[in-house]
Amino acid sequence: MSAIKAAVERAEGLAWAGRRKVEKARAAVTAAAAEDAEALADSLVQGAGTTPLQTTRRAREEEIEAGDALEAARSAVTRLESDLEEAEHAAERASKGVRAIISAVLVPVAKRMAEEAGALRGQYLTRMFAISALAERLDGFTHLDFSIRDEEYKQLCVSVREPWIAAIERLMSDSSADLPMIED
Repeated sequence: MSAIKAAVERAEGLAWAGRRKVEKARAAVTAAAAEDAEALADSLVQGAGTTPLQTTRRAREEEIEAGDALEAARSAVTRLESDLEEAEHAAERASKGVRAIISAVLVPVAKRMAEEAGALRGQYLTRMFAISALAERLDGFTHLDFSIRDEEYKQLCVSVREPWIAAIERLMSDSSADLPMIED
């Protein structure tokens, strides 16, 4: 896709240059027609017949050539943009396929971790309520704060969440990329 994008930029540059050449050639045709008219008038004054309009003919040939080059550049831009669109669609389809494969591989891992987390949550809640009951009834033992602090949340995002996101991104281009380890 990057090669096609670069080619589009070059073709657009050629089209801009072609437009300038066409404008310059049109101006040259106008100037050549005036020059040929002057030459014909001088020739007629001197008693000659007609003279061929060579300057105008050459200027028109250059105008046609510039127009053809401009049209070719415009056509190239159109084709390359179509190629780019097709390449982008193909890349998107491939990306969706890769994401589907990664999901097929990692969904069972995620489900297993969710089941484990659910079991651990049950153990956690049981202990939390037991500790709470003990803290209410025992002297010298205070209730524990079970909430997560902002610093802990940020640290867990960096140490746990971000490595998983990065691993999934690596899997998009490297099927042998390693997955983070979960500490027990």
